[in-house]
Amino acid sequence: DLNEIAARVENYLEDMTDDAGTQTLEECLELLKNVGNGPSKKALEIYCKILLNIAKENFDDANQSMYTLTLLKKNFEEEFIEHSAGITSFLTVDELGAYLQGREAEYRGDWDAAMTAYEQCAAKADVLDRMMTIEGKQYGDAIDLIDAGRYDEAHAMLEKLAERNYSYAKQMLRDWATPTPRPT
Repeated sequence: DLNEIAARVENYLEDMTDDAGTQTLEECLELLKNVGNGPSKKALEIYCKILLNIAKENFDDANQSMYTLTLLKKNFEEEFIEHSAGITSFLTVDELGAYLQGREAEYRGDWDAAMTAYEQCAAKADVLDRMMTIEGKQYGDAIDLIDAGRYDEAHAMLEKLAERNYSYAKQMLRDWATPTPRPT
């Protein structure tokens, strides 16, 4: 039944972690083969394909399916978002698009682009965990820049982190002193 499959996808999204694997999504896609046809079924199938391709880091396929889902947006959101009065772990089509952009940017190591995309869907799926991980990586990168003597770049990176209320960056900026080169 379509509602049972939708509930499984919701559970996947609620419990999403980096090591969530793809088994649940693959099972849902298999179960969808046995459900009658209709616009809701196809929309959920495309949605699952996008999540599966994101999990497998197949971003070209995910983007192609995302285009298809945007054409099915009204149907998907009426069936799976509005019928639940918005109380759902499903990402809206726009949020899923932002999540896809964020995951793809994160995969490329473009932390700023990933954070910008994730801010559009911050309360969904594993986005908050991903944002915290990226902030930790950016903080580490800033420390490496300081250690390499690239103070201006490090300061700029720490300021971006502080704007997002990253406490370690705020503290470091409060303690920031202009380094004095050692006499040689």
